[in-house]
Amino acid sequence: LDQARGEVDHIDTLLDVLDNFRQQIQNQFLAKLQQAVNRQFDTVADGYDCQLRDTKKGFVFVFRTPGKSSYFEYDQFSKGEKVRIRKAVAFALNEVLDVGLLIDDEGLDGLDAQGERDVLSYVESTWDDQTVLFVSHSDHVQDRLKHVSTLKMIKSNGQTTIQRG
Repeated sequence: LDQARGEVDHIDTLLDVLDNFRQQIQNQFLAKLQQAVNRQFDTVADGYDCQLRDTKKGFVFVFRTPGKSSYFEYDQFSKGEKVRIRKAVAFALNEVLDVGLLIDDEGLDGLDAQGERDVLSYVESTWDDQTVLFVSHSDHVQDRLKHVSTLKMIKSNGQTTIQRG
């Protein structure tokens, strides 16, 4: 019985060490991600800022826009501000994880003309050797990209097919 208690104590100690290690890795990753998001804000949302807060819900990013002193959760921002935040987070995740892939489905919708130019200029200058898939109905977005493929979705008899057009 004493041997079994000793083994249980040993296992509990190992589990504590592993949990501590997991928390350290998580905290390091989240700190790197927060730094990367703030760097990306310089390119797509100048003057924006983010913080990572540990809440009862878990870790939550909160954001501040230029001229504001308080931080707010994502759902409290306008459509255009949310687009800028999403872009900064997507670019930051690629930076931290080194994914080399960006898929953007109507991701510029909600940005003003200057915001679109900022994002597209950043993508052109930074993602030149990486794969970027933009889905857009906007002709001026297509004009800025190097390789454009036009696809048509055709629905017939309950079937949907995609054709290059």
